Amino acid sequence: MNDQATKDASAQFEESTVKHVYFLSEQDGPSERNFKNRLESLFRSTAKVKSAYLVKVHYGDPRSTSVCLCIEPIGTQDKSIVEEVVAAFKSLFPATQHLDIIFPSSGQRAELASVCRPFFRQHPQ
Repeated sequence: MNDQATKDASAQFEESTVKHVYFLSEQDGPSERNFKNRLESLFRSTAKVKSAYLVKVHYGDPRSTSVCLCIEPIGTQDKSIVEEVVAAFKSLFPATQHLDIIFPSSGQRAELASVCRPFFRQHPQ
């Protein structure tokens, strides 16, 4: 990805804080598998991600669900990971679609594991 694409992607996301995240199930389908494959390549090349999940969530209202990418980073949270993910997402999905991205806590990772498996796990070298 070039520098301009990264700048465009970072200009189009916003940060917010939520109190509760309810993990429902893995988000999967042909489009999602294509996205996951793209992310796997990205995560392997950057070596900044330990594991990643694509999951359906809600934030308190079960009637309003979202798709969320949950990233367990290697080390600290890295904004460049988010920018690269956003650029990949925007290259595959229409502008009307959105993707939530969180860096789950250890407790949230345990909840995630109860509803789906990670689509990406970095293998120790």
